[in-house]
Amino acid sequence: MAYNAVTDFLALLRQTSGGPRMARVPGLDYVLAALARAGMFLLSVSATEPVTNQATTVWLKPFPQGSELGEGSVFLWNPDTLEFEGATPALWSAIFSAAAEVHLQDVAVVGPVDIEVHSDIVRVMNVGAPVTLRMPPWAEKVGNVLITDWANLAGTNPITITLEDPADRFPGGLTTWVLAGDGASVFLRAVPGGYAL
Repeated sequence: MAYNAVTDFLALLRQTSGGPRMARVPGLDYVLAALARAGMFLLSVSATEPVTNQATTVWLKPFPQGSELGEGSVFLWNPDTLEFEGATPALWSAIFSAAAEVHLQDVAVVGPVDIEVHSDIVRVMNVGAPVTLRMPPWAEKVGNVLITDWANLAGTNPITITLEDPADRFPGGLTTWVLAGDGASVFLRAVPGGYAL
């Protein structure tokens, strides 16, 4: 039997207060959610198009709630027209190529410096003073990020990492994380509610 997007859905067991119940989700929704969790892109599921981070966002415009008609429509940002357009192989190629690149951010000022949503590696250079970095809200961060004391001076000039969203947390409910040893680094993973180490 071949998969038919109109009639075939993935079956999931969803834990509810009344116990497990079966739920259906279209295959496209499932695949897009899995790729977004892997840090390939941001995912917006909405009837209206996203207004921020368009170049790194896949927009899934779902069918109305409860509709069994299909999976909805997928739109990707076209950097040439500066508009969301129906997904094509060329637009998918562009978004996956961007995800495969290593995005390096060098910090050479005291700050606070905003960590860019797509940064993979942040190198703190020789600033000659303590440095403050600010993480974007976890839901906007694309992929993980390594923050490293590139100048090997954090023992003298600590690197303090703060959170832009007041609701976000580091492990233990902390709102700041400090690198205070020469050559120290931390690998941060965006998770619901903040960042895991």
